[in-house]
Amino acid sequence: MIAEAVKGVDVQARVVKAVILRELRTRFGAYHLGYLWAVIVPLLFILVLTVVYAAIGRRAAHGAPIEVLLLSGMMMWLTFVDTQAHASTAFRSNRPLLVYPMVRVVDIVIARAILEFAAKTCAALILLLIFFVAGRPAGMDDPLGVILGALAACYLGMMYGHIVGCALAFAPSVQFVVTTMRRVLFFTSGALFLLSDVPDEWRVYVLFNPIAHIIDLTRGAWIGSYSAPYGDVGYVAAWAIGLTAVAAVAEIVAEPKRRGAMQ
Repeated sequence: MIAEAVKGVDVQARVVKAVILRELRTRFGAYHLGYLWAVIVPLLFILVLTVVYAAIGRRAAHGAPIEVLLLSGMMMWLTFVDTQAHASTAFRSNRPLLVYPMVRVVDIVIARAILEFAAKTCAALILLLIFFVAGRPAGMDDPLGVILGALAACYLGMMYGHIVGCALAFAPSVQFVVTTMRRVLFFTSGALFLLSDVPDEWRVYVLFNPIAHIIDLTRGAWIGSYSAPYGDVGYVAAWAIGLTAVAAVAEIVAEPKRRGAMQ
């Protein structure tokens, strides 16, 4: 039994690796600037908002440059939302691969999440280098804590995206709801502000968003002088467990529908 389990894991690892290589060619290889988009998008966003904050007189947050506040928030948000977007289209974009019995939708979802995490990690390192060269160092106080935050954002994005992908198999109009929810999640995520800056009567609603907790915890790891008073690891873990359970059920329910669509 153990030998069969090990063999199954080995097969899945090979499939995931093959899908990652395929995704690299199809997602980035088709554009000359494909690999750079992961850096250009957050960099432009941070630069524009840095200018806006400077114009209104805000240049620092807990002793750190304002671009650190934005970088720490935006990279976590982009890790979550881009992973969710790619996970939700795993079946639709890779339907030809699923004719092979060893390839499952969950393998494609995992492959896309790994690739997204790697892309965002490389982008963050390049952005840190750019800021350092520009004389605006944005070093991390606790790199391990930042990595764990990114992993949590990626995992929630992967599970949420998988659930959305399963729902799309039954009702494509779900995408409209997801798009609307994405806006709500973004503006309550804390990517653009510190949770401590939010009035108490509004913060209670913002804290329902698990991404807000991840971003606050990540900022606590990134900025040594910020204590992340509102980030709750237990709350994030509860969301991770809940989304995993829902995703497992959704996969079982959606599988017959997908098989029918491929015939």
